[in-house]
Amino acid sequence: MHLAYCIAFLCLLRVDEVLNIQFHELEIVDVLIGQDGEKTVKMLKVTLPFRKTNQFGYIQPFYLRPMLENQQYLCAYWAYAEWVKCCQETDGFVFWRVSKADHISKTNKPLTSQKFLEAFCQNLLDINVDPALYGMHSFRRGGTQWLHFYR
Repeated sequence: MHLAYCIAFLCLLRVDEVLNIQFHELEIVDVLIGQDGEKTVKMLKVTLPFRKTNQFGYIQPFYLRPMLENQQYLCAYWAYAEWVKCCQETDGFVFWRVSKADHISKTNKPLTSQKFLEAFCQNLLDINVDPALYGMHSFRRGGTQWLHFYR
């Protein structure tokens, strides 16, 4: 769930947009930076096929750079690397559906927003935070505030 949280937060995405991301829409790329493009930095490129507000047009990709060690909890680049290492899959949906037996279902269907919300609430309870105060838009709203104050 860490990767889903990071992408939703940093890219200001709706939960359904995140849950429908497939592996071929995420890639580690070298990006030229600096005024003259004299340096390259590895970044996580997130390319969405659609958004709720732009269902048919070309959507500019998101480029997420690795964050400093003190912000690794928010780093989609490292969360992606860990996710690939743990799940050892690189085809289909990134966030798989959970079966009725509460196991990962490899039916190439995305995790439902209901199961995502259940997991999110459980994660909040794990750190003694009342989940009643948070909902599906928490990542977009929190990400907006974070970007305003820290970027």
